[in-house]
Amino acid sequence: MPTYCYLCPKCGHRQEAIKPMSESDKTVRCGKCRRETNRDHAIEHTSAMGEWTDELESNAAGVMPNQVAEARAFAKARGIEIGYKNDGTALFKSHNSRKRALRALGLMDKSAWS
Repeated sequence: MPTYCYLCPKCGHRQEAIKPMSESDKTVRCGKCRRETNRDHAIEHTSAMGEWTDELESNAAGVMPNQVAEARAFAKARGIEIGYKNDGTALFKSHNSRKRALRALGLMDKSAWS
């Protein structure tokens, strides 16, 4: 399934969601303030160009909260550019760093392999 980007108009939080193309324009709730947000095509375009430098969150590449310390150590030891919030959500600096990290971890995401 494709990955879509969202920007909260209230708090400015950026996030992604993996969902079917048939649901691409449906709203998602902001991960911080829980307000409904819409898909932001501009963010998807600039992040695909590697120009977006704010953190991109990914639940799909995340880990369980009790695995965060181990995942951080694993990534650091291998030079993988990925961060983790305490709740296990994966953090990337850009779509390019996300693409490299997913490849290094052996994870499949067709939007990152193009």
